[in-house]
Amino acid sequence: MKIQRRLLIPKRFGSLLVCLIAVLLIILLIVKPTNHAETRHDHPDARLRTRVYTAPLAEVKQQIQQSIGELKTYGRRWKLQPDKQRTSEADATIEVVVPVLVFSDDLVVTLHADTQSEQARTVVNVASRSRVGRGDLGENRRHILQLLDTLEKIFPSTD
Repeated sequence: MKIQRRLLIPKRFGSLLVCLIAVLLIILLIVKPTNHAETRHDHPDARLRTRVYTAPLAEVKQQIQQSIGELKTYGRRWKLQPDKQRTSEADATIEVVVPVLVFSDDLVVTLHADTQSEQARTVVNVASRSRVGRGDLGENRRHILQLLDTLEKIFPSTD
């Protein structure tokens, strides 16, 4: 006697599953997944707005460089790219490689000295981009927030 095995899924559940998958695909098409995130002064998400710290550019840069070596994603440390850093009196750029499982994301921190203020203030913007793929499931946003949360513990933001 032959025993036949069949997948025991009720027909209603199968139809519901097909509808659910169709709805998810439509949502993904509407949302338009991205593989990057960045801060800006008018970002709709308040956590991703440009930061202004009451500290000289050199001090903020040094603290960022120290913090980068301590930050981890999925147990792997972020790597500072010393050969890709640029600094002038009023501006600085720090580039970082953030490991994500088998991939790597590129994070760029841009610092600008606020010369309009009487106090030493530094404007900080961060951008993170995946090297591959069209969507990142929010990973780049999390990189930025991880760095900004670390900086908030060191420098209270003025904006």
